[in-house]
Amino acid sequence: MEKSYSHLWPGVPLALGAAILFGAAAPVSNLLIGAVDPWLLAGVLYLGAGLGLAAMTAMRRLIGLPSAEASLQRGDLP
Repeated sequence: MEKSYSHLWPGVPLALGAAILFGAAAPVSNLLIGAVDPWLLAGVLYLGAGLGLAAMTAMRRLIGLPSAEASLQRGDLP
């Protein structure tokens, strides 16, 4: 029995989630801009994005999904 995969999964839910988080960042940043230095706020936003990507990578490895990216080789260094 062959599994059928949709070309919409998981791209569409991930894109919608990214759009929601991106849209929520502006109002939340607007609330914090008076209380937090803009450089610190930018750093926190980038840190959150990095932690989210790290969590996504860890979950993919945990459930055994292969990497969607090609590994870097020595010839890629230059």
